[in-house]
Amino acid sequence: MINIGNCIIIDFKDVVSTTRDELDNIVEHTVNTWQYGRSNAEKSADTKFGKFGEDTVVTLFNKLNIDGYYSYDCFRTDDFEKHAPFDGIFTKNFNQQLFDFINEKVNTEGNRLSIDTREVIRKYNAYTVEIKSTRLAAKYKSRAYFTSYDDEKSNKRLIDYLLRLDFLSYPYYTRYGDMSYEEYCLFVERRLKTGLNLTELKEKVREIELLHSTDIFIRVFIDEENEKAIVMGWIDRNRFFTPPQTHKLILPGKSEVPLYFVKSLKYGHSIIKLKNYLQNKSI
Repeated sequence: MINIGNCIIIDFKDVVSTTRDELDNIVEHTVNTWQYGRSNAEKSADTKFGKFGEDTVVTLFNKLNIDGYYSYDCFRTDDFEKHAPFDGIFTKNFNQQLFDFINEKVNTEGNRLSIDTREVIRKYNAYTVEIKSTRLAAKYKSRAYFTSYDDEKSNKRLIDYLLRLDFLSYPYYTRYGDMSYEEYCLFVERRLKTGLNLTELKEKVREIELLHSTDIFIRVFIDEENEKAIVMGWIDRNRFFTPPQTHKLILPGKSEVPLYFVKSLKYGHSIIKLKNYLQNKSI
């Protein structure tokens, strides 16, 4: 395990992985989001990749004695038939009352939980978690002049380059489009018809996105060639949306243009600082 600033590099061999049976169940019921037309093989690869990213983060939680994380898959009761509303949750002990509440709401609301549901979860002093895992592209290593994980300076160059990238989260009202934050707010206004001026509207939309948001975002890059995972750190929802910024993601061969809220990874915190946040709601 290598620590560089807020980031941690971990070997694949040190990651405790999800069982094959659990993965097969998840894959069978995984739905397409903006990636329409994915084959079962593609969904299988993407789902297993995402679960490995979560396994990497959970492995770090265990190594760093960060307690209270429960993967959504460990308490869900839908036989993996619905899309997960989040990757996991931090809560003290195994809170069956909370888990029963979440399962009931997923059954009636689906994976897009209402504001009321998310606020009840927060009243339990629980925090939902979203882990975004991405394959480490060769172009990133090339641009960072990366040579080897055995070279301290090479690792530092790679991390410095990756810190130019972002934490990501889908907007609530649409998952695709080419819009600045102002344009997204005007898009929302056509639906809500608040009558607010642009300044007030931008703050209103921010408040709505905050209420619908996951509480904690974590970003992971996976280097399959070298069998390394890089956990870039985490950010809470308030810091993520201050100020709100959108960004489109152009992918080769994809007709849809996914739209994200973004926040530079340089504003994230090290995983170890989750301890203080969870105990004291402070960094």
